[in-house]
Amino acid sequence: MDADATQPLTAYGFLTAVEQPGGGFYGGYLVLSPQGRPLEFRCTTPVRPSRAQEILYGASLRPYLLGELLGGTLLADATLPVVAVLTDLPDMAQVATIRREPVFVVAAEGVAACSPLAPTPQAASSRELPPFSTKIERPGTTAEACVPAVLAPLAAHVALVEPFERIRAALREAHDVAQETTELHGESRAA
Repeated sequence: MDADATQPLTAYGFLTAVEQPGGGFYGGYLVLSPQGRPLEFRCTTPVRPSRAQEILYGASLRPYLLGELLGGTLLADATLPVVAVLTDLPDMAQVATIRREPVFVVAAEGVAACSPLAPTPQAASSRELPPFSTKIERPGTTAEACVPAVLAPLAAHVALVEPFERIRAALREAHDVAQETTELHGESRAA
């Protein structure tokens, strides 16, 4: 039987960042199918705050850079809609304030608290987040997995912490390629 072309594709977004030596961040966004296959990948160029930004933003600089600036840009530029966004960086969860999708924070250990940060319509009117707490288990473990219903199709096939490693590896590769290109251009100019 053919797939119904009118049904939207179910996809999940994974959002993280890598801090570069000397300050600044690269952001990465990976969209996966429920089976864990990549559907879209985006990354940013390095973003380094100025000294003036460090002074003016204070403690709010990191959530602004990671969540609103990097995360917001990556999600706005994405072509595929997702049913949920997952991040492994609590500061990046700030993206929930500017997006409609539910945003979940997944801890790096693999078994973690996971909280949607995007309020439900009822909670939005009262300015409170809905109460929520769950555990995320690796597929195939003996412990009973307790995941939000929206993440269950993905969690059945993918350890929810694993895609973040894919993103970080891709970001490191992009950084290395950019650095090699810069070095090659420098050598050709010197010759």
